[in-house]
Amino acid sequence: MAIRIDPATLTRLLIRIARLRPPWHLALDRTDWRFGNTPINLLVLAIVTRRVRLPILFIVLEKTGSSSADECIRLMQAYLAIFPADSVRALLADRELGMGKFLEFLDENNVSFIIRLKENRYFQSTDQPGAWRLKTLLRHHRAGRVVRLQGHLHGVVHACCTFRQNAAVMS
Repeated sequence: MAIRIDPATLTRLLIRIARLRPPWHLALDRTDWRFGNTPINLLVLAIVTRRVRLPILFIVLEKTGSSSADECIRLMQAYLAIFPADSVRALLADRELGMGKFLEFLDENNVSFIIRLKENRYFQSTDQPGAWRLKTLLRHHRAGRVVRLQGHLHGVVHACCTFRQNAAVMS
């Protein structure tokens, strides 16, 4: 006899068993591997704790390679159907997931996020006219220092970038 549990119920159960209380840091990442000759490609949303990352929701990607903004949005919509936006302290994601449409979705839904960006991304600073590459805006700063830039990236207002090594983090 098979028992079917809907994803929302399973997610709430996992969080209750782990005794986790919001707000949480969430990690959004894609993982792929092979099971024999079968490729497996997942987009996973996990709660970040001190010791583990607890996967709570995922989407099976029926393709190889990166996820799309629509797939990221679909996964976050599933999360937001279960929990309110203020249950997210910050969504952590890598540069592959820093797509404009997805960032706008997060901003419109009041989800705080920290996403690593490539230095060739364009940024509209509030104190300098025009759009500038992050690398250009940060060229006078040493790597490893924290630099905050207030402005817009892909229509997201109040973006704040922090420069570390060869990447910028946006929140």
